[in-house]
Amino acid sequence: YAHVNAGGSKGQMVQEGQVIGHLNGDTLHFELRKGSVPVNPLNFINRRYLGG
Repeated sequence: YAHVNAGGSKGQMVQEGQVIGHLNGDTLHFELRKGSVPVNPLNFINRRYLGG
């Protein structure tokens, strides 16, 4: 979560729906499922193509 500008401090209580951070750019959330079961996508991606 290094791309998040978080507000608040360790141990601080938050409420449901409360804004706790803002993103500074585009993000991609990627998920694979087999039926309704989440599957680790790293099992199917050649690791030499991964970067960050």
